[in-house]
Amino acid sequence: APRAFGVRVGFCGPARDKYAASFGRRHVRLRNARLILMDECSMYNRAFMGKIDYKTCEALGSDRSMGGKDVVLVGHNAQAPPIAGEPLYRVGPYTGKGLNKPVKGEAPAGTPDMHDLTARGAMLVGEFEDVVLLSEVHRIDRDLSGVSEAEAARYSEEADRFLQVTA
Repeated sequence: APRAFGVRVGFCGPARDKYAASFGRRHVRLRNARLILMDECSMYNRAFMGKIDYKTCEALGSDRSMGGKDVVLVGHNAQAPPIAGEPLYRVGPYTGKGLNKPVKGEAPAGTPDMHDLTARGAMLVGEFEDVVLLSEVHRIDRDLSGVSEAEAARYSEEADRFLQVTA
């Protein structure tokens, strides 16, 4: 998902070359998208959401959130948390120690810092108005052919526990 938006691990700043083929492909892909679906959103942190918004707006030449595209976040905050950074549901300013700096040299003019990226991500998440809670689980597959007995038993136990929690 991050590559679709031009987001890489680490530094996030202005594109070095807006005439590069990769920037053009990203622009066309995002321009043609009618809906942006972002799955496993519990694993996104606020700065990461800010980076996605920053790069999407840059590619589309827009100052509207996510370039004015409709976005659906899929996931649940009780699922896997982000590996690093502050989860999307955290409220308040950035409190981490991370910096948005390139490995070598200085950041180009217009580069947002971590406080800016985090605030941008928090603002984006705050724009979501509708929440849909699914009441039925559709992806538990009981066909465990080709799986060892121990793995099948563990999977079935975890699936049953999941169904109890979500019921």
